[in-house]
Amino acid sequence: MNCSMNIQFDEKTGTMIYEIHPRLQVVVNFWSNIITILKDKAPVETINILDGFTLEQFNTLLKNSISSAKKL
Repeated sequence: MNCSMNIQFDEKTGTMIYEIHPRLQVVVNFWSNIITILKDKAPVETINILDGFTLEQFNTLLKNSISSAKKL
């Protein structure tokens, strides 16, 4: 299964939404450093990272999300 990723960014709220799959989104709020994974448009898991958030951590999260989407 191929996964295409649609990315939307709202500058006012600092929110970036990665549409990994029609039923799985990764929503990142850069101002508060909160990542929420939305499945079926409802929060499944919220990761609260106050500091030390790295690009590597985010890439890992995206890879895991894509893996989850492939199983849907």
